Amino acid sequence: MKTNIVLFATVAASVALAACQFQAGTGPQAPTGTPGTTPAAPGAIPSPAPHEPSARVMAALRTSSALRKPSMGTTRKNGGIPSTPTTPTTPTTPTTPTTPTTPTTPGEPVVITSANPFGTGDAQDANFLGSLYDVPATTDKLPDLNALKPIGTLFSKELNVASRAFAEGFPQVNKKGDHFALRFEAPLTVETEADYDLTTISDDGSVVYVDDIKIVDNDGVHDSAEKTAPVHLVKGTHSLKIDYFQSVNNVALQFYCQKMGAAKAICTGKL
Repeated sequence: MKTNIVLFATVAASVALAACQFQAGTGPQAPTGTPGTTPAAPGAIPSPAPHEPSARVMAALRTSSALRKPSMGTTRKNGGIPSTPTTPTTPTTPTTPTTPTTPTTPGEPVVITSANPFGTGDAQDANFLGSLYDVPATTDKLPDLNALKPIGTLFSKELNVASRAFAEGFPQVNKKGDHFALRFEAPLTVETEADYDLTTISDDGSVVYVDDIKIVDNDGVHDSAEKTAPVHLVKGTHSLKIDYFQSVNNVALQFYCQKMGAAKAICTGKL
């Protein structure tokens, strides 16, 4: 009988101790968080939703695409069917050809036609529309270019300016080779959904946005420096924007895009 009393007392004490541990939080705990949710993995790759650049950018680059379309009615070779001959017209007095220029709407930035490493005034081979801004000499990182009015416009096939001196500046808009910013905008056409690497090499700062999400941050005053960041891109047309500023001395701006793990390739807005 004495043995039974001792055993019962021991069991009761164990039950009481377990209850105390549960109340104090030292025992098993109920799961926390919202049911059915998965925490985001640290350093997850951004996956922006596709949308086209602004109407202004698309209009300028659609004009560029139209200029690159081949002419119709060319006679086929190697036994092909020749084009239908046209009725000859009466010869007219030849006129002196004029150099084509890009019209500038009153109040719009000047189209920069002078030779420079960042682009030209010719939209024919353009993949990027560039806007030039004047920035203060004290600028040490990219300002909010949305708050500034561009002083010039240019067109670029690619961004591939290796480190070099730029003493000539932009004489057409009376802008020297220091203390300026450029914004390059383009549609980024993705044909295969995948993880991609985007890279800038710049002197001084540069930042890359896809669908208004910052992907590459290579900002600040520095010599030629390289930064790479990943992004997951779904099939479709995305909005691509590269902001760049120059402080003093040399300039550099190179932009690469390729599937993750592949060799670097200069970006032309198509993946």
